[in-house]
Amino acid sequence: MFYKSNGSTGKVFRRSGALLIAGALLLLSACSDPYEHELPPSGFVTAGQAEDIASKLKGPDKELFKRWAARSITSQKFPGETLPLNVKIALMNQTRYEALKAEEEAKAEAKLKADQLAYEEKVRAHEESRKLLEATDSFIKNYFVVRSISYDIVPIFNSYGGLAYREWQFDLELTNKTPKEVIGVRGAVLVKDAFGKELGIYNLRMEPSLS
Repeated sequence: MFYKSNGSTGKVFRRSGALLIAGALLLLSACSDPYEHELPPSGFVTAGQAEDIASKLKGPDKELFKRWAARSITSQKFPGETLPLNVKIALMNQTRYEALKAEEEAKAEAKLKADQLAYEEKVRAHEESRKLLEATDSFIKNYFVVRSISYDIVPIFNSYGGLAYREWQFDLELTNKTPKEVIGVRGAVLVKDAFGKELGIYNLRMEPSLS
């Protein structure tokens, strides 16, 4: 049929040949793309393979792929991470992993700062409370003589007669140094041991008359 064909048929044959050549070139080009390079089914590459593959990549992708290769042999995975089929997916996985890792580290750092600020605020509040108590104590001593009679840890029972918790109980004697009658005292007591160590601050309320 070819020998009997006209000129237009011959052109069709030549055009088909050109398309086949173009298709082959396109396939060759796709196969030479380093980002489409297929990775082993095992999901990891050796250090030498990683260096070879990375050398063909662009800019920061070189080190990004090396970091993926180093991580691929460990158990460090982000939730839902699958084995990459090619270099492009490996780079996407590593980018996602590093973003999640950075987010976790930022949250941990923020929590650490918040905990530190909370601790510093607690220390500051305690120091202010201590100074206030010392000032109050100095003021009170001008009017009362306070003497510790005894102290103990006593049980506190609930309505069913069971032990609920234990708390300190302090017996104090207050002597009024002023000519006025005192009908009540309310405040806080700072308790220290024999070595000066603070044991705690406790609320105080006394309503009977003091002699």
